[in-house]
Formats: sequence, structure tokens, C-alpha cells
Amino acid sequence: GGKVERLIGNHELAYLSNDAIKGIVYTDRARAAIKKNILDDIQTGRAKAAAAAEGKPFTHAGVSKGVFPEYAGKSAAFIAEDLNKKVGEAVRKGDYGGKIFAKGRAEKGNSLLSNERAQGGIFWLRPQEALKPQLDLGFEQVVGHNPAEDVRNIWGDNFIEADVGRRSGGTGVYADTPY
Repeated sequence: GGKVERLIGNHELAYLSNDAIKGIVYTDRARAAIKKNILDDIQTGRAKAAAAAEGKPFTHAGVSKGVFPEYAGKSAAFIAEDLNKKVGEAVRKGDYGGKIFAKGRAEKGNSLLSNERAQGGIFWLRPQEALKPQLDLGFEQVVGHNPAEDVRNIWGDNFIEADVGRRSGGTGVYADTPY
């Protein structure tokens, strides 16, 4: 047996902040019902922004020291607890404008080759937006957001992409991992 932690990602965030979700069209009534369920799940702890296990933080898109320099030297448990606290405060206020929710240059339509170094928060970060040292928290972090064929580690020794779910042209898979 193990423990399952349900993490929210950029699609849940889009419902909370009333952003459009590319390729998904719901009636206003359906969107409102989905938003209410997500809010209820966050407020009751059934869904979180982050989790920590075996000394590793788990988030949807990752934590960069370029966005969160205050996490340098902090433990995975501290980072997860702090991120969940920040999301909880945002939900209570209905304010999703902080850096934790920021879209990076890739999501804003800016070229990844541009000089702009704008990085996304934990729901939108694309590892290409960050310098490899910014993704190294001193221990492995496990993220999704960028579907791949298998669990991989291509953005630095401590940045593990584990989203092997649905992707363009694919049907989705599940993979056993040690995490």
C-alpha cells in the first residue's frame, strides 16, 4: 500500500481563475460546478498544490529558485507546506495573481529562444524557461505538466519529469516509479 496525494495543476487553476482552457468548452453552469468542486477539494485538503515524500517535493510543474529564491536550502516538507499555505490563502481571497500562479514566457506565447527569462510558477513552469541550477533545490523534485514517453531526468540531475499521461497523438500510459 501507499499514499495518494491529489495535486492540482494548470487546468484546475484555469477553472479557479476563470481562464479559458484550450480545447475544453463547457457551459457556464458546468464550469461553475467544476470550480466549486475544486474549491471544496482544496479547502478540505483532498487536493493540494504540493506534497512531499521521501525528501522530495511533488508539484504539477516544478519549483524554480529563479521564482522562489526563498526556498534555497529549505526542505521538501517546508516547500510543500508553504506552497499549500499560499494556495489556501489565494483560494480564501479569490486572488490568483501571485508568482506561484504566474505563467512563464512559453505560456505567454514568447519564444523559448527569446532573451526574456520569465519563468512560470508551480502550475506553469516549463523547465526550458529556467537555468538548470535554478531547478536544483539540492534534492530531487518530481513534476508532471510535460508529458513524456517515460519518467525522465533531462533538465538536470534533480528535476524528474513523471507525467506519462495523455499527450498529443498518444493514449496515455502509467509507469511504475520508485516515488
